[in-house]
Amino acid sequence: MQAFLAGLSVYGRACLVLGGDAEAEDKARRLHEAGARLSVVSDTVTPEFQGWMREQSVVWTARPWDARDLTPAPFLVFSALRDEATSRALFVCAERERFLLCCVDQPTYSNFTNVAFGRCGPLAYGIASGGAAPALAKRVREDLARGFGPELAAFAEHLADLRARTAPEARRGVMRAALEGFGLEVRVRLPAAWREGRS
Repeated sequence: MQAFLAGLSVYGRACLVLGGDAEAEDKARRLHEAGARLSVVSDTVTPEFQGWMREQSVVWTARPWDARDLTPAPFLVFSALRDEATSRALFVCAERERFLLCCVDQPTYSNFTNVAFGRCGPLAYGIASGGAAPALAKRVREDLARGFGPELAAFAEHLADLRARTAPEARRGVMRAALEGFGLEVRVRLPAAWREGRS
C-alpha cells in the first residue's frame, strides 16, 4: 500500500485499542499521549499494560471485543488481535461506518498503516513502508533515534523557544540564521548476505 503520510490529530477523539500485548500497549500509550479519549478492549493484557492503564485511568474492558465496542463508531481503531476473520469483520465495519482502522501485520484489512514513530525533543518523525517492511521501518527508526541523541533534542527545543519569542514577520530570517551550519549526514550499511544474494 502506497501511503500518504500525515500527522493525525486525535485530541479529544474516541480511539479504541483491541488487544493486550506489548504492541497494543505501545499504540495505547501513543494515543493517550496525543490526547485521545482512549479505551482498550481485551480479555487479557500484560501486567505492565494493566499497571499503566490503572495509573492513567484508561478504560479497560476485560473481555473479547464485539460489535457493541464499535457503537457509536470510534474515530480510530487499532487492532493487535492478528486473527484474519476478526480483521476482516473489523474492516467491513470500518468501511461501512467510516472510521480509521489498522490491523497489525494485515495491511489488506487496514485503511491506514502503522508508522515506526520516534521523538527527539519537539521533533517527531515516522518511517513507513505501507505494511510491506515493518521490521526495516522499525530498525531505521531505532538507528535514527541513536544518531539524533540528546544534543539534537536540546537544539530543537532551543529553536522552538526562539521561534516562539520572535515576531512572525521576522521569523524566516531569524530561523534561517539559527540553522546556519546545521547538517544531517546519513550512511547506510547493508547486510553482506543481501549483496551476495544479488550477485
